[in-house]
Amino acid sequence: MWVLLGVIVVLSILYGYFLNAAIISVIARESLEGNISLVSSNIGTLEGQLLALERPLTTDAVKNFGLSIPKEVGYLGQNSGTILTFGQNI
Repeated sequence: MWVLLGVIVVLSILYGYFLNAAIISVIARESLEGNISLVSSNIGTLEGQLLALERPLTTDAVKNFGLSIPKEVGYLGQNSGTILTFGQNI
């Protein structure tokens, strides 16, 4: 009877230990995911700043890419009288 009681106590302690370890690993994973997303966001911002410093968009740079500045610009909006829809214009 004492052996059975000892086995139950040991198994209860092991169950508590592994349950605690699982909870701690989930908390650590969520913390690391937050840190990874923050670092990824910072890297994206720094890459954008680097590209803006390396190659600023000027009219000469745009012409090198084969693009041109449009001569007439038209806008669609509330005051233009035209509504753009899929398949038909109203």
